[in-house]
Amino acid sequence: MFLAEYDFKARGIEVVQLLYTYSVPVMADSIQLEQVLLNLLSNAMDALADEPSMKRHIIVHTRREGGKAILEVRDTGRGITPEILEVLFHPFFSTKEHGMGLGLSICQTIVEQYGGLISAENILASGACFRIELPLSLNVERRHPS
Repeated sequence: MFLAEYDFKARGIEVVQLLYTYSVPVMADSIQLEQVLLNLLSNAMDALADEPSMKRHIIVHTRREGGKAILEVRDTGRGITPEILEVLFHPFFSTKEHGMGLGLSICQTIVEQYGGLISAENILASGACFRIELPLSLNVERRHPS
């Protein structure tokens, strides 16, 4: 979040962090997960570019569900059309004029290499939500069952 803070302020975006009370360790490379999160935050910021300033919000929500760590990045933009939702994670697909179409594809590859899932959906009347599910570290599962 620190790395994107300047961009949030420059674009007039309010960020709400709904973070799980305890750490939620997963077996994954922290640098790669940071890259995934930065990509999702960048896309969310782009989705808010044409929104009025009072409607520029990003919500980052982390929680634990059973044996999974959940990270969601939600924006208050216009959402994603059904046609685009179908191909969103395909390599070389982009809605951006100068986009390469690799960001979400790379995010998917990173998340899946650690046994996780990444998905996108629209939230009725409030924008898009990208959700990452990763298995909890086995050590956490033994110490803190849900």
